Amino acid sequence: MTTSAALAAWQASAASQVKQPYTHVNSRGQVFYLHARNVIRREGTHWRAYYFALAPKVDEVVEELPAEHVIVENPVSRLPLLKRFS
Repeated sequence: MTTSAALAAWQASAASQVKQPYTHVNSRGQVFYLHARNVIRREGTHWRAYYFALAPKVDEVVEELPAEHVIVENPVSRLPLLKRFS
């Protein structure tokens, strides 16, 4: 295997390990990335909080939209919000 072929194989394997964040483009054309964080409430219950940010954070990136959720946009601030539907 040549050096360029080995480099191409390494880049392909490295690219497959990187998480691709779920993105949403709002009506102003801004790109937002979906994140999730595990939160412990005062009562001691665990909860998974989803939020959008302008820059991806490596540890909190979400690759897919969670089941039973839909993205809505705040009509005033144009920020994307995640809502649960039943």
